[in-house]
Amino acid sequence: MIDVVHRHHLTSARTYFEGVVQDTSASVTCGIGFADLSSFTALTQMLTPAQLQDLLTEFGATVADVVHADGGRLVKFIGDAVMWVSPTPVRLVQAAVDLVDHPRAREADLQVRAGLAYGTVLAINGDYFGSPVNLAARLVAVAAPGQILAASELHDKLPDWPATAHGPLTLKGFDAPVTAFELRARDADGPSPVG
Repeated sequence: MIDVVHRHHLTSARTYFEGVVQDTSASVTCGIGFADLSSFTALTQMLTPAQLQDLLTEFGATVADVVHADGGRLVKFIGDAVMWVSPTPVRLVQAAVDLVDHPRAREADLQVRAGLAYGTVLAINGDYFGSPVNLAARLVAVAAPGQILAASELHDKLPDWPATAHGPLTLKGFDAPVTAFELRARDADGPSPVG
């Protein structure tokens, strides 16, 4: 049964994003996520090149497993950061929760943080541009280790998801202060958000 559901999610995500991965541009409404490794600069000073390669390979494999399992698509790696898109708010947030709480990351003593936004973006040749992309990138930059910060537009789509308001945040490139929400993993017994 789980395999059937998993295949359905992957097929849905592939169908949703198939049209925007072509050599064209299109407006698409989706979730944008950024995640990165906390204290990466300090890690690079302590590790040998071989250890650093192993660390980044492990992080990349973990990200690919999580994002694809939650129906998303990897857009790109930028150093120790990753950008992904998800077709729904729930899948976007679940991928972030799964990355931050992933057992392989904990075993490797890595702390992941994430920034999330949702909205209409411009998709060009497999990459994404627009205010939600910039907002998610700025939120991950101010997130604490192990923290998931979501834009208020995303939080509004998931009113039952456990969250704590943070703000106002002054983010580079944004004229007005931004209210963000720290998202947490849902309790297994709690209500399931719609979306």
